[in-house]
Amino acid sequence: MIRIGIVGCGEVANFGHLPAITSNPSLELAALFDPSEANLNATAAKFGNPPTFKDLAGFYSVGLDAVVIASPAPTHRENVLYAATQGVHVLCEKPISDDEDEAREMADAMAKSGKIFTIGFCYRFSSVSTQIRDWVGQGVIGKVRSLRFVYIWNLHGRYRPGPDDGAWIESPPWRGRMVEGGPMVDCGVHSVDLARMWLGTDPVRIHGEGAWVADYEAPDHMYLHLDHSCGAHTMVEMSFTFCHT
Repeated sequence: MIRIGIVGCGEVANFGHLPAITSNPSLELAALFDPSEANLNATAAKFGNPPTFKDLAGFYSVGLDAVVIASPAPTHRENVLYAATQGVHVLCEKPISDDEDEAREMADAMAKSGKIFTIGFCYRFSSVSTQIRDWVGQGVIGKVRSLRFVYIWNLHGRYRPGPDDGAWIESPPWRGRMVEGGPMVDCGVHSVDLARMWLGTDPVRIHGEGAWVADYEAPDHMYLHLDHSCGAHTMVEMSFTFCHT
């Protein structure tokens, strides 16, 4: 039985990781960590009441084989570096960081630990994705010259009725993802990952353009262009705004 702990008991852990872990007889949900007691209590009640912790030292003291880091993106570096000292395998939600130096620091720390460090690029495992990978690898469609990804996700709208008087407020999930870096950082990375996987090469030139409807540092609609070392070009269009604003 593989003992797994969850770092961060928010939306992503609740709809994705925890149902998958608790439905697998080879895995044991051994501990939950979150600084919010309300998050801990609500999540534990839904998933068998495993031990809960608001401090990382206590969380790791139960003995874990692996952890899933599903905390907000700005805390990923801290959580991964701590996990690297604990002798556990790590699955970290994307993006691991919005800073390349920090990302390399995290990867290096996990490499030194000798444990697996992997990122939550779940789109890799869809039947559509693996079929395209196989077609490209087998040369069924010839040499790939161009890829185009369009990912439009409005997060069910930027605004929603408030919990008290029903007056419209900015949606917390929408705002949270914009503060963490916007649509390309949040979900556009899936398209970049698929392009790298299907082509088997990394980008050698990168250029991005953004369009702002909302007043945030990051654009809420973005275009990304990647030139790959194999000569192919990838264009990614990713938006939180299109189709509802």
